[in-house]
Amino acid sequence: MRWIDVGWTAFIEDATDFSEPFREQMSVQLMHRFNEQVGKENAVLDIGFMLHVGMTEMNIHYSEGYNWVSADIIGPDSCAREVSIFWHSDSLNSFINLTQSDLITASNICFGFGTDFDTEAYQKYFEMPKLDMQRHQLIFDVEYDFSVYPDLSLAFFFNYQPDTTVLRQICKFLTHYIQLGYVSELSPDDDHYTMIIDFQSIPFEDGKAALITALKELSTMPGLPIEMVRIN
Repeated sequence: MRWIDVGWTAFIEDATDFSEPFREQMSVQLMHRFNEQVGKENAVLDIGFMLHVGMTEMNIHYSEGYNWVSADIIGPDSCAREVSIFWHSDSLNSFINLTQSDLITASNICFGFGTDFDTEAYQKYFEMPKLDMQRHQLIFDVEYDFSVYPDLSLAFFFNYQPDTTVLRQICKFLTHYIQLGYVSELSPDDDHYTMIIDFQSIPFEDGKAALITALKELSTMPGLPIEMVRIN
């Protein structure tokens, strides 16, 4: 199988015949369009989306001043969604086959997605799962992503501005339950406070359980103003 990777885009079989400048502009511009349409600055790189051109029938055609091709966007769960892609140029001769041109630059061609781009389907990948509050006896929401374990960041969101005593109590609780890891101080970060936990040599399941236990115990503290904790 013929295959050329350019950034987040894989050009497969017949799509490998596209010129190098065409492949580069398609990949770069469509990554920007994707990020814009899902409303996330680094969506493609943060989540790991991929664009495959030529994996399935491309059906290249011309319609009302635009060239079109069918492609597939692959999510981090390996789910593929078909999407139509267009391109056009106001400055290059209309008789030029743009896919084969070496004259392609960022200023003379425009790429974009058709109306079948399913924004809502892609935005779902950005919704972090939450711990079951009842099962874990929590009084605040806990969103989590443990994929970068053993180095985790904890963001604490409060109902009102906490004082230094509250911040110290939180650190004390976490340090008590994660004795073999490193727990940093809580530092202000925009509208929340952030700490870093390095679980070091603690096995994943043990470290995860210790962290959840610490958060459960935090829920027993009267008057604690925690609204949500985000783990990632």
